[in-house]
Amino acid sequence: MRLVSQNLLLFSLLLIKGLIICSAILPVEERSNEHVIKRTYDKSGQIATLTSSLGADLTYERNEFGELTCFSAGQSEAPGRFESRHEYDSLGFELERMLPGGVTQSFAYDDIGRLIDSKTRQSSKVRRERKYHWGSADRLLKTEDNRFGTTTYEYSPTGHLQKGGLFCLIIPT
Repeated sequence: MRLVSQNLLLFSLLLIKGLIICSAILPVEERSNEHVIKRTYDKSGQIATLTSSLGADLTYERNEFGELTCFSAGQSEAPGRFESRHEYDSLGFELERMLPGGVTQSFAYDDIGRLIDSKTRQSSKVRRERKYHWGSADRLLKTEDNRFGTTTYEYSPTGHLQKGGLFCLIIPT
């Protein structure tokens, strides 16, 4: 067995009957001078918690599909935490994100899973809305933003983005 270290992720390679079996050993502790970052992982290998000697305290909760349902961040010695909650549809697309201060973000998708609408609300008032218009070959044709106006996109015959232009629309608030 041979251990290879690359970017703090360890891979163990094992040769069994001509087959190479690779397994990853996820880092649980990093050190930089006197500072330490510690992580824990869930059974599928996704990060569950992260703490640091500088006071960071992060927690990630996921559903049975591995989708983030709750993210919490704070400092170990400070009051108050940032927390976000996330809801998904049966296909795994994020539908809503609840943030501190009564802020929610909602997302809508077309029949093939492309984002077509996103809204940010505080309480029940829409603070920001963006609509996405798609063309053939999954090319984004334009976005309409209630704060920054409309941006249109043009593509070359081979599908490369050639131009994105902003047309300003000012709406008094």
